[in-house]
Amino acid sequence: MIDGSPQPTDPASRIVAGIETLTRWAAALRFEDIPEPIRVRAATVLADDLAAIVAARDEPELIGLTAGMAKSSGAAEATVFDGKGTRLDRYSAATVNGSAADWCELDEGYRRVICHAGLYCVPALLAEAEAGGATARDLLRALTVGYEIAGRVARAFGWATL
Repeated sequence: MIDGSPQPTDPASRIVAGIETLTRWAAALRFEDIPEPIRVRAATVLADDLAAIVAARDEPELIGLTAGMAKSSGAAEATVFDGKGTRLDRYSAATVNGSAADWCELDEGYRRVICHAGLYCVPALLAEAEAGGATARDLLRALTVGYEIAGRVARAFGWATL
């Protein structure tokens, strides 16, 4: 609790307090509050991860995953970046694109910890943005928030726990 009130001492309460603080920050962050260098970094992560997704489009395992997901997909609302114009429900598209994202990704990762924070966010954000009609500003804001949260969660784990 950053407001000056006493900090909880037991681990569970400290975790809850930290998550509450992080959630309040994430919900309140406006695009205009994000410094320009961070916006540029978010756009670079988005482009890098999207390129990795596209680069993996001809991998047999991913072609098979797309075909399997298509069998149970709901209404077509989001793009699978497979070069074929495949559209699936947003959850299936995010699953396929998320699997593809790490296939050829070298490391956009947050270097202070073992973490590809963008890969945890970008596929779901792309699907949700397309299905919901979000703007590029909405997408970059959400990526900034998601990347920050993924990085902070990753930092909570020490090298010994990996």
